[in-house]
Amino acid sequence: MNNFMLKYADRSAFTIDAQGSSKSIDEVKAENSFDEQRLKTMEKAQACANISDEQFKQTFRYLRQGAHSSQPDAMASYADGMGFVDGDFSILRGRDFDQWRQDAVLVTENALRQGVPEAVELLHNAYADDNSLFSGLVENDPLKATTMLLLKLRIEGKPFPSKITLKASEYKRATSDSETMFHEYFKRQVKPKTNFTKSLMSGALFENEEAAPCS
Repeated sequence: MNNFMLKYADRSAFTIDAQGSSKSIDEVKAENSFDEQRLKTMEKAQACANISDEQFKQTFRYLRQGAHSSQPDAMASYADGMGFVDGDFSILRGRDFDQWRQDAVLVTENALRQGVPEAVELLHNAYADDNSLFSGLVENDPLKATTMLLLKLRIEGKPFPSKITLKASEYKRATSDSETMFHEYFKRQVKPKTNFTKSLMSGALFENEEAAPCS
């Protein structure tokens, strides 16, 4: 589980050049938001490093509840299948998998609208290929894949690729759609939200539970 979480925590890929930058304040805020979300994911992995086996088995239930409560650092983790701890294909035969398959895409789209950067990466990969459980839920779509790629690069403050396989009209639409999403979902001022991991560790999120999963 920690390895899956840590794949999102590569801070070196999201540094910001503050010297001589012509970026607007809103663009810098969006990039900082992306970086901060990655660091929160790393903190979550570290906080859960010593959980017991019994607590670990409750991962899916806690992540699902957090995702459906619109906790930003639970939505992407849940959608990416981090709640499955069996480590083999037995998960495909369980009730948890059926629940996840029904709502993972909706959770990810909700996360996107809330400005969760990992949702952009999940959707980009899903529209581009079928190399993960989540990707298998989404029909491949080159236009949407490019839109998500451009949105991801826009958030990171990186240049757009010089070569694109889309037609000129489709690329223009992808550019327009990604810009709209950036302004609607990532450029706005985000209100402070509950820290999902800290709530789990303190037991405050689930008052009736005997033990929080990261105690």
